[in-house]
Amino acid sequence: MHWLVLSAIKVTERFDLAEKMYEAAWAQFKSKPNFNQEDLIWIGQSLFGAYIRSNNSAKQRLHAMSMWKDLKSEQYYFWSIVAMVTPLADSDKMLAIADRMIETWFEQGKIQNQEQVEYYVGVLVKQNKLEEALTILRSEPAKKAFGIPSQLRDREARLLVCLRRFDEARDIYRNLLETVNSDEWSWYLGFFDNLFSAGLPDGDAANSRAEVFSMLSNLQAKTLGDRTKYRGPFLAALEFAKRLSAAGIEKSIPSSLFAQYFEHFGGKSCFFRDIAPYLASLSTAEARKAVLAEIDQNLGSYHSEGDQPSKVEWSYRLASAESVRRSLSAAPSAHAAATSLLKHYQETRLWNLKKETTERMCGDDLALLAAHYALDNRSSASSLFDAAAILEYAIGASKHNFQFRLLLLHVYAALGAAKGCLRQIEELEIKQIQLDTMGHLFLDTLSNEMQPQELLSLTKRTRHFHDDNRKNTNDYILEAYKNNRYSKVKEIGLFQERLESSLQLVVAGVAQVFAQLALETHTLESSRDLLNNFFLSKAFGQVPMTESAVACLRDNSDADVEDCYDLEKVSGKTARWNNDLACSYPCKTSAYRDSWQRDRVLLEIQALHLLHIVAGTPLDTKKMTSESATLFGQSISLVKSLLQKIAASSEFERSSFCLLLQSLELTPLVLQFSSSLGTDESQDFVSGCDELKTQLSSFSELLYSTWATVSDSPISCGLSAPDHFGRLFELSFFMSRVAIPLHTVIALWSRVFPPRMRPKASEQQKAAHTDVRALLRQLLLSLKDIFARYDQLGSKDSQISTELDFQPASLPIFDSLGLSPSEAKKVVDYVKETVTGSIKDSLINFSIVAKEKLKDISSCKF
Repeated sequence: MHWLVLSAIKVTERFDLAEKMYEAAWAQFKSKPNFNQEDLIWIGQSLFGAYIRSNNSAKQRLHAMSMWKDLKSEQYYFWSIVAMVTPLADSDKMLAIADRMIETWFEQGKIQNQEQVEYYVGVLVKQNKLEEALTILRSEPAKKAFGIPSQLRDREARLLVCLRRFDEARDIYRNLLETVNSDEWSWYLGFFDNLFSAGLPDGDAANSRAEVFSMLSNLQAKTLGDRTKYRGPFLAALEFAKRLSAAGIEKSIPSSLFAQYFEHFGGKSCFFRDIAPYLASLSTAEARKAVLAEIDQNLGSYHSEGDQPSKVEWSYRLASAESVRRSLSAAPSAHAAATSLLKHYQETRLWNLKKETTERMCGDDLALLAAHYALDNRSSASSLFDAAAILEYAIGASKHNFQFRLLLLHVYAALGAAKGCLRQIEELEIKQIQLDTMGHLFLDTLSNEMQPQELLSLTKRTRHFHDDNRKNTNDYILEAYKNNRYSKVKEIGLFQERLESSLQLVVAGVAQVFAQLALETHTLESSRDLLNNFFLSKAFGQVPMTESAVACLRDNSDADVEDCYDLEKVSGKTARWNNDLACSYPCKTSAYRDSWQRDRVLLEIQALHLLHIVAGTPLDTKKMTSESATLFGQSISLVKSLLQKIAASSEFERSSFCLLLQSLELTPLVLQFSSSLGTDESQDFVSGCDELKTQLSSFSELLYSTWATVSDSPISCGLSAPDHFGRLFELSFFMSRVAIPLHTVIALWSRVFPPRMRPKASEQQKAAHTDVRALLRQLLLSLKDIFARYDQLGSKDSQISTELDFQPASLPIFDSLGLSPSEAKKVVDYVKETVTGSIKDSLINFSIVAKEKLKDISSCKF
């Protein structure tokens, strides 16, 4: 029964009721003379968990002390200490109290595990008592508490860095590398950081360099003599050389170090990811050529003949070498490179017959590289078809290679093939935290290609994950307390904070609202209810309404999940996103992309906010409340500012938002005119009427010209050559961001505008009413025509099939595979069917949405 009640509390998020329930149970059980110890422990811990859910650190601390006294368990004494220094109660006073409490415990010898020592040291560090913290770490109780001595030494080194005792920290890291583990990368970074911080560039640099390289050589020799060959010592040599180059001590990283790494690890699939940051630091063409020459020379000693292991080793080394060549832009011809790679890839397919289908196949990287080369010529749809066909062919042999599917998702997005994108999303099984870290891969695509049903499904899954996290994360914090994992208390809390301030959650919420406006709201009342739910409920947390609020959101997107052969992206000079294929947003620098995305989502939020105010206007008064009018003016100003910021990156989106903004700005004029028709004639009425007629005429012209551009011109999306695929983006964007919101606005106008004049109205008022009514009727007919045109798009199947009836360049490329024409055609036809079917689905969706909007438009009377 208790679990049923608790589940109900979680669903309703009435955590205050849980507190009251457990507080009553705690008081009742404590009052019993012979209470059951186990029951009281369970109730006490549950009450502590209830205080965690309400973020009440004061009650957590007091209750933990109560449990310590009543249950005679030292564990709860430390719980009260941890509760004192939570992020919500991290004051100097609380830190001082916690310091004294732990010091007493430490002196009494009651600290027994590593977590408690770490926490004590953390409290001292927060108070800047670094020397005292170092003394604690070097004490005998600390040595006994740390089960692994190297962890204690690592913690000591990090504390010495805070004390700026770089020489001592460097020596500790060196000792750890030489005696404990020569493959721990964080120790190498710590060693180099302290080496340079201690003043290597100003000292005897030559001797220092020789000494460090000698140390690394010894570590390399040691690992080569072991059964397991570690990459750390060899990669550290590249890292050290890179730092020497950055400090101006060396001109560049020696090419011999790249050759050495290729010799030992070129046969591993991680090779290119390992060396990519160091390739990016090569500043001269001569240095890059030298690296490639050394790698090619080493590759020449391996052959595709011999036994099976030799063949597999050669294929991996070839992929590594070609990855370097690709990243250095050293291939003479993209088409020739793709053809050669596919030829080698076809050979490797025969070597995978005995492998499990869940494994990553030998030669997969060759096919991936070939697809990237095919995408070099994005000016034609044929190149995108080539890449899609290559990837589909490779997936046939390696169904579980997620890199194929990630790249294919972007290619299909550029082709306007949402159906293909959805298939890849389904096969990738994106779920849980991936919905937040990988949401950027599908939200824009489904929004831009009119797939509202699928978009709703994925955004609801995203919201469900965040809801579960908000309701259940505090249970994990309580478990960390129970298991004395105090470092996890902070870690889980920070994870929760990161998710609660997720930028991707806000993007998903906005996308869901626009999808619901298309599918579920066909009247003014339903639009009002939807927007009320978005802005007033907690379904998507607190909706950010200002630039500062959006700037505080955390971008949890994982840009490193995809293989990248562009050194500009690897080094962070350009955004590391392959989605630039589909022009969902401009792909310039990482900082530029992040700023552009935040401006874009805030612009959409403000547009929805304006629509929310308009839809919520009282119909009986025909006037906005003073508060709504103030908010309306503030939002208009912010939208205009944001439109200027995105002007240079997306002219079409800017013009569409300008159109929506103009319609929203007209609403106060329409409301004022409608209410003034029932008053006595005045000069203000005449001037207001003239202004409204001017604005309505201007808006009608702008609407007509923008729609004509969208509906008649085959404008591309991500492709420089005109084609049919690119029109989907603009057609979808115009429907969701202009036509559908405009339908809500005009629905309001029709409800507040009087269908006929009062008998005592003046002739001037009657004439004004007739003129404005005619303009509004014409605007309504224009909107009706727009949705009628969308409705007609769903019946153009034969035309779409004809437009796609051409032979892509994929067939000549597949000749290098030795496939028969029928085999190659089968793959290409599959891609063509996917693209054709996707476009047809999008057009049918246009028709479905348009039909519903047309029904409501027919009820609007002017």
